[in-house]
Amino acid sequence: MKRLVILFFTMFLFSSFAFSQDVNFGLKTGVNFANLTNSNDLNYKFGLNFGAVASLAISDMFSLQGELLYSAQGYKQDFNGQKVKGKIDYFIIPIIGDFEIAEDFSLQIGPQLGVNIRKDREIDGTVQGSIFVNDIDFSAVFGIQYFLDSNVFFQMRYAPGLTEVLSNIDQKNTVISASLGVFLTRTEKETDQEF
Repeated sequence: MKRLVILFFTMFLFSSFAFSQDVNFGLKTGVNFANLTNSNDLNYKFGLNFGAVASLAISDMFSLQGELLYSAQGYKQDFNGQKVKGKIDYFIIPIIGDFEIAEDFSLQIGPQLGVNIRKDREIDGTVQGSIFVNDIDFSAVFGIQYFLDSNVFFQMRYAPGLTEVLSNIDQKNTVISASLGVFLTRTEKETDQEF
């Protein structure tokens, strides 16, 4: 079921970009600081994110950006002298509206689908079973994007969860991320402007 969901959304996302001349494709990688809400004894956990990006220019000021990423999330906890980590990883598919508000600088907002691919509980460095995590996760995404040059970009994002991570427990994902990426292609309009 998870594979079908990933396959469907990936095909939908990238096929919608594939036939446009105003589309850019790229790669990105970065770091996450992730936690679960509504628990005072959980701490933010460090993780990585990486994957592919496609950006479709709708107008001079607005583009639609789709991504397929691996995102390492979860939480940390000190419990009875033990160091506990919840390693809750996802394939995530953000679909982002990108609003350019100044040259090379834009605001980003949109929904995000996550499909769980890892749910390990680690105690003092050793995996000690699984966490009963829902397979599908929905989040909102708010962020900024800045182009360091014509191809290289930097992103900062905040993604608050909209759905419960664990069934019938009011805890949701919360993720702060910073990423660096590069677009491997440029639109004709961008090339004309450069030359």
